[in-house]
Amino acid sequence: MNRTLLLPALLLSACSSPSGIWLLEVPWEDGGGCETTISENFVDGYVPGQAAGDSSAWTYADAYQGADSISFAQIETYGSDTAVLVVGTEAYPGVKDDSGWVFTFEKETIQADWADHDSGYGWKTTQSLQSGATFTFTFEGADRAQVEVEGSSTDTLLWEETDEWDLEEVGVYSQLPFEDYIVYDDEDGYQRDQENEPLTQDCVSEICQLEFKTTCSSSGEFTATRTDYDNSDYYDYLSGVGQ
Repeated sequence: MNRTLLLPALLLSACSSPSGIWLLEVPWEDGGGCETTISENFVDGYVPGQAAGDSSAWTYADAYQGADSISFAQIETYGSDTAVLVVGTEAYPGVKDDSGWVFTFEKETIQADWADHDSGYGWKTTQSLQSGATFTFTFEGADRAQVEVEGSSTDTLLWEETDEWDLEEVGVYSQLPFEDYIVYDDEDGYQRDQENEPLTQDCVSEICQLEFKTTCSSSGEFTATRTDYDNSDYYDYLSGVGQ
């Protein structure tokens, strides 16, 4: 094949603006997944199912078969090498690279609640959510692109409480529900709920901790085709259209 015949298409792809409304054709893929970990720092306590030798007669599994989908996205440039991708109500800033455009956005939210007593006792709960996604558009001419998408999220819940305190001075028992998730084995080998007792050392440090962390990731590839809709007013309607 005469390579010079490819030059007009390559130049058109490299120089044309990606602005417009794009049809996304997304095949269903059984990719990605989530993993949850639980960690704690109690002296004798542990999370049921994580102790050495712990076993169960049950095995849990699930399966889901999805379907291909279509939806719309809008791209608008605001500079020679910068643009924004709008998918639904989410916006992703993008930059131009050698083969196309890369749109990405990451965010983190943190919610914390706590209480402190003049004696030094205190408790705190912290929940954070980190999430992000990257869309890489590789153009095949001016009106068609192959898109790779990668997404991830980490949801963390952390409970912290002073290990030992004066019950009479503070006037409260443990304010966090450690006993709902952590157990210990008594002298007779029976499993008991693990509490954070005011007058005993229950944890390996001055602060008792219990953390739940769920990490999810996904990736996929799909095709994007530029439509004849060239007015942003169309996207106000099309943003919610799909199958």
